[in-house]
Amino acid sequence: MRIRLLAAALGGMVVALALALALRPAAPGDGATAAGDPLAAVGGGPQPAAAPLSRAARHRNVSAVRIAARQDDPDGGDPWAVRTYRLTSPGVRRPGSVMACAQLGREHDGTFGWIDGAERFTAVPAGGGGAPAECTTLPSNESLFGRPAFALTRFSDLPGEPIETLQTVRWELTDPDRGRATLRVRPTGSHVGPRVEYRLPDPSGGLPWGMPVTATGGRPACLAWPQQVVGDAIGVVDRRLDAVTQPFALMRPCVTSDQRPPTARRPFDLVTSTSSDPGPADPTLTARRVARRSLQGRTIVAGLAHPDVVAVTIASPRDVRTLTPSPREHVFAVVYDGTFPTGEIVVTARMRDGTTHRESVYLWRG
Repeated sequence: MRIRLLAAALGGMVVALALALALRPAAPGDGATAAGDPLAAVGGGPQPAAAPLSRAARHRNVSAVRIAARQDDPDGGDPWAVRTYRLTSPGVRRPGSVMACAQLGREHDGTFGWIDGAERFTAVPAGGGGAPAECTTLPSNESLFGRPAFALTRFSDLPGEPIETLQTVRWELTDPDRGRATLRVRPTGSHVGPRVEYRLPDPSGGLPWGMPVTATGGRPACLAWPQQVVGDAIGVVDRRLDAVTQPFALMRPCVTSDQRPPTARRPFDLVTSTSSDPGPADPTLTARRVARRSLQGRTIVAGLAHPDVVAVTIASPRDVRTLTPSPREHVFAVVYDGTFPTGEIVVTARMRDGTTHRESVYLWRG
């Protein structure tokens, strides 16, 4: 069986390039509900002032700014827009120094900006970090990552009210060389994207984790990177914008992965992810981590199992856990707090006929 390593270091690089924005720390009172609902840590708290140009943009020339696509908000709010522009590194004259960028936002009284989950509008300049942005090198046919394509789901952040997912937006730089983009906004309640096949709690009591799965008729399911979940949306949670972003690799993992369907001889296909990064500043989550004596960072072992697998046992240097794959796509996953500097993780599948299959997991240690 082939084991694929999806190191968090690479994933973080792709996310940083795609999002190009800063995360908002949670307010000290976030998450303090009687039920201890970790989703409460997503909202609340004072909002930052209007974002200035990002550090990268201050060292580059912003030009060719235009609104490339517009759409009315299906829920009756301010219209949506995609703004395109170019970033040019000063003093460097080569094709790779020019980037085509697209920024998703809203237009309020003719001003481009962003509306957060508390329905507060903030104006955002071209190249600023207050709205989702994506860039690709020019000419686009030489770009390592190809044409940027994303989906994003907003969530509500109203004091005293439960978190709810709002509009889902699909946007893409369809022709970076000419500054063309597409935009599609779906109304609240019509979320589209990867299905959350397997949910599991965060060791520190933060947002729950889930396994994004996509499947098309007659073809095996594809498993993407483990991500955090807000409502029915799964992806990279941005607490400043009150949004869950889904990069291209998460939206269509079959296109970007080399997964093969499990077989009786190779009964599972594994995805592993390790990160020692403590993540964005979150005083409430830090307090919960200290109270639970959990470690910074995360180690995740997940996979797709063959239908004949009835149980999966994951033995780590810390403990042994036995899981039952999900009934629909036969997904399993476990999230550990911290990382494992030594030792190995062994995954054992118990088949319906009583036989077992054992595999050691390689953990990237950077």
